[in-house]
Amino acid sequence: MLLLEHYVHDTSATLFGDDGANWNPFVTLVLPRARDDELIMQAVLALSGVHYITKSTCSDMASTTWSHYAQAVRGLKHQLTRQGKGDKTQHLRLLFMTILLSYVEVGYSPVHLRLPMCAFIFARICPDDLFSS
Repeated sequence: MLLLEHYVHDTSATLFGDDGANWNPFVTLVLPRARDDELIMQAVLALSGVHYITKSTCSDMASTTWSHYAQAVRGLKHQLTRQGKGDKTQHLRLLFMTILLSYVEVGYSPVHLRLPMCAFIFARICPDDLFSS
């Protein structure tokens, strides 16, 4: 629960780059999808964990973070290997997952990861039903 709370209050604000905003797509668009999709939740927790461990030396949190990351990568690999050509819904969902995991891969850095429009763009080009599992 610590990583989810950290994501809501700290990681998402850093990613969005506007602490005073009333609307943060990393909360309003990403979290509802994560709540309904275990694979996306694992990526969110890994991203939050990477952000957390850059600020702390807690080895337990590092272990937890990389465990979430490993689960997300394994799940993504499994779903990529069973993709059909015409399944647009799954392709968009997996693209979304890949973007979240790329944040973790780069190594958390606010300068490199401030892409405040990423979630907004997904919301505009992909209606909610395209993200259903």
